[in-house]
Amino acid sequence: MKDIELFEKLQQESIDDIKRLYKLIEQKKGNLVGIVGLLHIDYMILGEIAICYKKQYDIVKENFFKSSKMQEWFYRMYKNKMYDIDSSEVTTCSYETLYFAVLSGCKEQMVLMANYLGSFEEEEKEESCLTNTLLGYALKYVILDDVVNAMKYINQLEENKSKRGMKQFADGHARAFKGLIQREEKELNQGLEFMLKHHVARMKRDGKKLEQYFAYDSVAVAMLARERGINITVKHELLPDEYLEKTDIDYKSIEVII
Repeated sequence: MKDIELFEKLQQESIDDIKRLYKLIEQKKGNLVGIVGLLHIDYMILGEIAICYKKQYDIVKENFFKSSKMQEWFYRMYKNKMYDIDSSEVTTCSYETLYFAVLSGCKEQMVLMANYLGSFEEEEKEESCLTNTLLGYALKYVILDDVVNAMKYINQLEENKSKRGMKQFADGHARAFKGLIQREEKELNQGLEFMLKHHVARMKRDGKKLEQYFAYDSVAVAMLARERGINITVKHELLPDEYLEKTDIDYKSIEVII
């Protein structure tokens, strides 16, 4: 099946699924936790398809905003001890959802989600993945522009470089994060370039169709850099310059029923 046919199929499936899930919410049927989790994924898929296939950047950001609002629901409900929500939904185990808050283009949502991440200390103690913990907290504090705490976790990423699976994050993400928090153009671009090269190499090995066309973490880092006035010298087909620009989306008017 050609990629364009796959995109169209996935797009229609996600649209149909969203309609079905909202109908369940209106009828007060089904498991709400499971429904919100599926909506989170469906909106993420629609955003990825739009950037891969149609290049409709406003639609992309709106869908990522909706996806992020679903993740926000998990935080709010968990905090209020409502519903049976697994702790993995609210720890650094789910840190990658922060990238999609950035990709929404809504600074208010991005900051809100960064503040939520890591706010459940007891649950974080049970998080056993060092990579998730260091990347999650580093990204959190980079978004919040907290130099001291950001550097604490960036340094730990670099210190753990020799551990299995960590080199790629020390050479890529840690360097890009350091460039963002210290406003260092060279460091930012070297890290970003490594992230993109690693993404392409990984996609050749075991890539998924949508991720093949969308390096979400790299684009999110570039968006933060553009927002902070750091010059981006890296040129790459997976780094659409138009997407980095601010848009006039009225996020308050976007309806999210949960």
